[in-house]
Amino acid sequence: MSIGDFAAKTAGRELATSADAQGLVGAVLDTVASLVVVLDREGRIVRFNRACELATGFTAAEVVGRSVFELLVPADELGDVRPVFERLERGEFPSRHQNRWRTKDGGARLFDWANTCVLDERGQVELVIGTATDVTERDRAERALRDSEERARRRSAELEAVLDAVPAAVFITRDREARSMEGNGFCLELLRLPPGRNLSASAPGGERPRGFRAMRGGQDLPPEQLPVQIAAATGSEVRQCEYDLVFSDGEVRHMLGNATPLREPDGRLRGAVGAFLDITELKRSEQALRGSEARLRALADSMPQLAWTARPDGYIDWYNRRWYAYTGTTPERMEGWGWQEVHDPASLPAVLRRWRESVATGSPFEMEFPLRGADGRFRRFLTRVYPLRDEGGAVVQWFGTNTDVTELVEAQEALREADRRKDDFLGMLSHELRNPLAPIRNSIYILRHAEASSEQAARAQRVIERQAEHLTRLVDDLLDVTRIARGKTELRRSRFDLLDVVLRAADDFRAMLDERGVALRVELPSAGLPVDADETRLTQVVGNLLHNAAKFTRRGDQVTLAVRAAGGEAEIAVRDTGVGIDAALLPNVFQPFVQGARTLARTEGGLGLGLALVKGLVDLHGGSVRVESAGEGQGAEFTVRLPLAVPGAARPEPRAGAGPGGARRRVLVVDDNADAADSLAELTRMLGHEVAVVYDGPSAVARARAEPFDVILCDLGLPGMSGYEVAKAIRAGGAPGLRMVALSGYAQPEDRRAALDAGFERHLAKPACPDDIARVLG
Repeated sequence: MSIGDFAAKTAGRELATSADAQGLVGAVLDTVASLVVVLDREGRIVRFNRACELATGFTAAEVVGRSVFELLVPADELGDVRPVFERLERGEFPSRHQNRWRTKDGGARLFDWANTCVLDERGQVELVIGTATDVTERDRAERALRDSEERARRRSAELEAVLDAVPAAVFITRDREARSMEGNGFCLELLRLPPGRNLSASAPGGERPRGFRAMRGGQDLPPEQLPVQIAAATGSEVRQCEYDLVFSDGEVRHMLGNATPLREPDGRLRGAVGAFLDITELKRSEQALRGSEARLRALADSMPQLAWTARPDGYIDWYNRRWYAYTGTTPERMEGWGWQEVHDPASLPAVLRRWRESVATGSPFEMEFPLRGADGRFRRFLTRVYPLRDEGGAVVQWFGTNTDVTELVEAQEALREADRRKDDFLGMLSHELRNPLAPIRNSIYILRHAEASSEQAARAQRVIERQAEHLTRLVDDLLDVTRIARGKTELRRSRFDLLDVVLRAADDFRAMLDERGVALRVELPSAGLPVDADETRLTQVVGNLLHNAAKFTRRGDQVTLAVRAAGGEAEIAVRDTGVGIDAALLPNVFQPFVQGARTLARTEGGLGLGLALVKGLVDLHGGSVRVESAGEGQGAEFTVRLPLAVPGAARPEPRAGAGPGGARRRVLVVDDNADAADSLAELTRMLGHEVAVVYDGPSAVARARAEPFDVILCDLGLPGMSGYEVAKAIRAGGAPGLRMVALSGYAQPEDRRAALDAGFERHLAKPACPDDIARVLG
């Protein structure tokens, strides 16, 4: 009879027997080791034996009469225990289940329950009796075992993954003779063998792997001398063992391996494990490194920079040859901190501070400072120093270079100066373009209100002419400088006497100088000076030099224009006794936009382009120009030298003659600027021609096809349909005998060529001179 059956029988009797009998039953139940609990059909505790008290910490007095569900069953297990109790009530017993009970100390223990019931006279469940064994420790042990097995399984999987992932060949043998050997994936790949093959060179003959041999020093290694076999047989560890694997196709792989024995718990040998690295690439790298060290030193000695290395503490221990060549020092003087002697004392404290900071923090060093050369002069160097670190990140060496940036620094300073001059130029340009507008506007007002034949009107006209010429000269100077800078200036060479050009220029400027009270002296040789040159451009050169002298002389000063032959060259000198040139300005006097000091009034005007044009044009002619001045208030002298013409090598170019005049022409004027078109039409009518005006390209094409015209004066920059397209469209329609002339502010050589290619016969730059208009109209 089981404890449960006994409990059921005695519990049934206990309800009807005497107190002595009840005490006897209770004593019996308290003696059993199993937990016995009796519940009524509502789950209230009727009996709670001694084993229950010991397991839970509750006494019978504390629990009898209370609900087992509320007192002992944890809330998270009620959903499992109540269905068991309900099945017992339905008569489904005996039954078994496991659940936890709370203990008095706040813990919980697991019990394995066997349940039965006591029925009343009607066959209804009256009592539920449960007997249990405390399986808490067994459950913990089982859980620990399962966890241990799972950890072991995971560790085994992880170990296999590690072995397959490591870039090393891992061998393992489980017998002292190493007759059978396994390996990881890298091992199989290295040996070119499929999975499952015995990898041991000590295997029985038919099982030995083929296709490679283990060798050292050109000799085959016997199997017993291989690292894993040695460790398995002797129990000794094998360290840093090198040998070669030579494959049947001739490939050789260099191996480095360690092997260690495997032992039973009692210490008996049971095999060995070995790990081998393929050091083929390392061997090649070492060989290449040894071969490259000499090349690297040679490279460091031949590089344009000064180079050096330093210890982690900043102590410099090597310089390349270029350092010694530049500084003129010796290794003995420079070692350590001796480099300080070639530094500028003014910058040395900052250099030392920055270098010590880098050494202390391990951060790269970059700084620009001067170094003294063997000639005693200082040059600017950009110094960069980088740390070389080991695998742990510690600085093991410093490598530094000093790059000569003297020319770069000077170029940057020149760029900044050029930028400043550009800003000055923009201010001057604004002033110079606005200045002529005031007298032009005033003169227009006078013309509008004065009698047409009055002296006032005549003066106003002369003012407008002068100021228009001034504006034209400014624009022409800008275009000329641009063309020269871009190499787009074309010289029209012919042979002529340079003295003719000089005399004309002198005559042109004499009146201006006389008005200012400045004397002009001309000194010419007795014989002519023939040159092969562009007459117009040389006239411009002499004129610019005289104009420059006029601007910087005062009343009572003198300008001398002297020409002479010197060593196969013609020399033109313009000397003045004016304000002179500051020594700081002399090196830059021929740069665009460079001017001497001016007052705010800027009475003389100008953009600082005249002398730049002189140099550019003289250079194009294969000549040279120089300037000399003793300083401010000492005057200045500009000297131009040009090659004289070689006898018999003249290259005259035909000049364009004036067209036939006097004929009345039908002229079509095309310009989208109404003022420009209408004023040009009025000028053309004043020249005696019949004129029509249109303001866009399509109208010009339609008008030219509808009416016969002798000449078309057409702007190039028309919106929508350009002047080039107008010319092509009109030429496509025939138009025999029609002369087309392009008028445009686009006046570069390529613009002229494009106009001719489109069908124009001539190209005139805006603003066109009325005389030029008259000539092209014929």
